[in-house]
Amino acid sequence: MANQEKQTGDQPAPTQKLGQPVQIEGRSPTLSDATKFTFGADYNHAFASNWSLEVGLFYQNKGNKYTTAGIEYTAIAKSITTPVMVRYSVLPQYLSLGVGAFTSFGVGSVNVVETPGKTYDETYEKVGWAKFDYGVVGGLRASYPVFQGLDVIGDVRYYLGLKDLNTDPATSNITEKSKDIAVLVGVRYAL
Repeated sequence: MANQEKQTGDQPAPTQKLGQPVQIEGRSPTLSDATKFTFGADYNHAFASNWSLEVGLFYQNKGNKYTTAGIEYTAIAKSITTPVMVRYSVLPQYLSLGVGAFTSFGVGSVNVVETPGKTYDETYEKVGWAKFDYGVVGGLRASYPVFQGLDVIGDVRYYLGLKDLNTDPATSNITEKSKDIAVLVGVRYAL
């Protein structure tokens, strides 16, 4: 898919890098986030009153969705993400804010879906994406105690990548950084 020529009529289209906006037929394709999936676990250790250190390990699908020359593409890359955050409990046992850093490493292949109906897997190299990413993360967590030592939680996190993920020499003038929102729901229990 990456660096693949697209034909529209008698004129060849410019080389299209997966996930990059290019001019085709005088207008830019639309670019939006694709549906993503995240699951994993955090370990939280209190080190002072209202302060804690949190380390996590998550499986995430990251990617984007765009339309070029009338064809819709969705590209999803699988990754293992490790956030490390310092949390401050604004309302102990109910509300906390977290800020920190993350690393993310791509695993497997990138799943590409062309609409209508064509699905295939590509390597990170072929789609022009770096496998390794890093950046900053911030989050807001709400929790509700159900039983002693067991809480139901909702966590919203924003991941902002700092690394340029574009590895395609043909589009080296384009910077591509990750930006992801994760909405997590689960349980927390005291060990």
